Amino acid sequence: MKVLITGGSGLVGRALCDLLSRSGIPFHSLTSHKEKGNPDHGRYYWDWKKGILDERALTGVDCVIHLAGANIGNKRWSKSYKEEILLSRTKSLQFLFQRFKETGHSPATLISAAAIGIYPDPGNGLMDENHPAGSGFLADVCRQWESATLEWKQTGTRVVILRTGIVLSNKGGLLPVMKKTLPLRVVPTTGSKGNNLGWIHIQDLAALYMYALQNTNMEGAYNAVAPSCTTQLEMARGIAEAAGIRAFHPNVPAFVLKWVLGERAILPLTHQMVQPAKTIATGFVYQFNELRTALSHLASSPEV
Repeated sequence: MKVLITGGSGLVGRALCDLLSRSGIPFHSLTSHKEKGNPDHGRYYWDWKKGILDERALTGVDCVIHLAGANIGNKRWSKSYKEEILLSRTKSLQFLFQRFKETGHSPATLISAAAIGIYPDPGNGLMDENHPAGSGFLADVCRQWESATLEWKQTGTRVVILRTGIVLSNKGGLLPVMKKTLPLRVVPTTGSKGNNLGWIHIQDLAALYMYALQNTNMEGAYNAVAPSCTTQLEMARGIAEAAGIRAFHPNVPAFVLKWVLGERAILPLTHQMVQPAKTIATGFVYQFNELRTALSHLASSPEV
């Protein structure tokens, strides 16, 4: 088995590459930074916008794992950046699909990242993989993203879509942001303290990708979140507790976030109760089912 990864330098990509290496599974990765391309180390340069790809990266590939995509949280959502968020997920995948077709070789499996942003926000009750999609920018991006993924079925490729929630890691994402004010004994909440969040520990997410790679019965969309939802306030309290600190949890009102972040404010104001019913039914075993256990592990493992 040989795997090709896009977005391998991102938060999830780094964790997955490490797990693949420890598991002895050979892989190539595509990088958009020309200076980082090094075929001798399995890193190949590509630029889907310019139609550039080192086709040696496709040789002998049995599985593609698509993690590439512009970060949705680090820039204001201008019209041009919203287009970048969409196209970096969809057009990049369509470009790669076309290049595989030109070689006459189709990988047996495609596993693509996706997001629980496809569901309505605010959600009404528990939402599993069968719940209808919501509306708005993020839901529309997710629909088009998954549509581009499903195109690969045309050539007989098994397609797995992992709809991911908030990824908990010390190396990026929400957790380091919420921990910034810990020295002040403050961990704030945003919007409503009771807003529900779907989350997953970084090690469970990497393990789920590996599980989908090896479990050929998996096909279609799966929610990549822990079985237990949490709230804004529970997350804030859990972070302080894991650090051994008694903290204050002030609330940043929604109108302040909208003034500062613009349309991007929907990210910290998310309210969704997402259940991984289909994921659990596959037999996948979570190492971190509960938020308290996950945060305690991360507090004691700064390298994760």
